[in-house]
Amino acid sequence: MTSEYLRPKLLGGRFDHHRLPLEVLKDFSALEEMIVAVAKWQYLQTHQDRERVPRGFSGSIQLALTAIEEGSTIPVIALSMSPGSHASNLQYFERARDLIINTMFAMQQQSPCAIPTKLLSYFDRFGRSLKEEECIEFTASNGQTVVYNQQIRHDLIRASQIESWSEDAVLRGRIAEVEAGRSCFELELRDGTRISGPIPLQHQEVAFKGLLEYQVGTAVAVQGVVKKDRHDRILKIESIEDLTILDPLDVVFRLEELSALKPGWLDGRWTAVSSQGLHWLAGAFEHYYDTDLPLPYLYPTAEGEIRAEWSFDHHEVSLDVDLETKRGLFHALDLVAETDKAFQAALDSEDGWSLLNQALRSLEPALK
Repeated sequence: MTSEYLRPKLLGGRFDHHRLPLEVLKDFSALEEMIVAVAKWQYLQTHQDRERVPRGFSGSIQLALTAIEEGSTIPVIALSMSPGSHASNLQYFERARDLIINTMFAMQQQSPCAIPTKLLSYFDRFGRSLKEEECIEFTASNGQTVVYNQQIRHDLIRASQIESWSEDAVLRGRIAEVEAGRSCFELELRDGTRISGPIPLQHQEVAFKGLLEYQVGTAVAVQGVVKKDRHDRILKIESIEDLTILDPLDVVFRLEELSALKPGWLDGRWTAVSSQGLHWLAGAFEHYYDTDLPLPYLYPTAEGEIRAEWSFDHHEVSLDVDLETKRGLFHALDLVAETDKAFQAALDSEDGWSLLNQALRSLEPALK
């Protein structure tokens, strides 16, 4: 017997145009494990005279992706029961689904959770790959829409009282140490904190290059899984998916450096900017800035803005970014013709970034 079981709606940039990234499938694998655990708990709650569930209780059930529908992306998950299995067990898996969705809603409403604290630890793995701006919408049994995002996930993990959990992360820093014999390394973050982790053979060449260039400030980006504690501190790197040498002008790494500036550092004139504003600018650059354009030099201004500067053949270009209004003032000076061009761009929209990209591209013939 097969029946439709779940139709979550995935929202966010990666899910536009009816797409489901393969890395998200592991989240649903983790959700399946949580459903089985909650179903077992439900069974034992109903049969308190038993110490364990019947043999084959979870093996008789299988969840499978049967379709992906549009809007933005809706994976259709069906539940199948093996021939000969007890149909009565189905109710515990349906209750488990409803309890998990109700638990997300309860956390959203800051109400008591519907499942025991020990089972909340399953949220460690479910939703781990979600980006900050992404979410999954579920429909509760009463028709209520329930939003699951990283904030709700973190709140549920903290409520589970576990001491640490894992996160997908991209870290930027310098390679401070490599031990080839033990296949491990240390990454030094911008604030000097050192984090250790394994370094698989396929990434050791890049790691040694980063180590050799440590003194000249060469930075790397580590994409992988990290272990965090309840205070959001990174304890260690658990695994690495990718390791790359960063461009010396890497925007995200430079903005991380600027976030450490203290108020008044510029002869008392520097107004500290919010880390939230810098975080927005880093994300906008990553998302909207054309990758074939040259990266800018970034500087803080006394007014608390960020100035981006480019030098082309006979043009000097700047962009002053107001982190509060998210608007940029573009200015290009032609050193030969002694003319200039200026405009304002709304950098909180794709149109604003397209305007910037086109203006920069027009100044460099090789990029047209």
